[in-house]
Amino acid sequence: MNSKPPKIEAIVVKSLNPVEMEDLCDSTMKTMRSTTGFNVGNQHIQYMEKAKLMSYWEGVLLIPERMLIVGKLDGTIAGSIQVIMPSPSNQTSKFACAIDNYFLAPWARGYKLSDLLIETAEQEIMKLGLSIIKLSVRETRTAAIKVFERHNYIKWGVLPKYEIDQDKVVAGYFYYKELLPIMDNANYR
Repeated sequence: MNSKPPKIEAIVVKSLNPVEMEDLCDSTMKTMRSTTGFNVGNQHIQYMEKAKLMSYWEGVLLIPERMLIVGKLDGTIAGSIQVIMPSPSNQTSKFACAIDNYFLAPWARGYKLSDLLIETAEQEIMKLGLSIIKLSVRETRTAAIKVFERHNYIKWGVLPKYEIDQDKVVAGYFYYKELLPIMDNANYR
């Protein structure tokens, strides 16, 4: 039997049609329920009403300093990563951005889509001329930690009391990656 591998893609989105929104909400919920420790800031880690989740994603799309990249497996949104660009008023760190709310639904793991999401985010960040990526991740997100470390993110610190995960206070790990050399100060004026 000759089965072809699934098609994976990572795309920057500015809007989502109703089917894509449904896919993104479903993937988010499945990830939140999978005990990976992922959530979108909701105190009920394993459950969030779909209407609130849709509101959350609609809000993400409205924020000019947020870039939403979705990962698709055979055309279905299976995960995402957000890039938070520096605010126009932030002159002291306008060379840096942050990665936030990166996830991949359990049913889509093992197809290299997580790598493609990270690589696409890094390519988009370099197109913007940003030099440094910062991120933080809770210690319970071991799969995400492995992905970031595989992509050469450097762990620079640990905050022992970072967030609450399933009613337990857990540590957070802080990482960065330099994509481009930071230019001298004259180039950032």
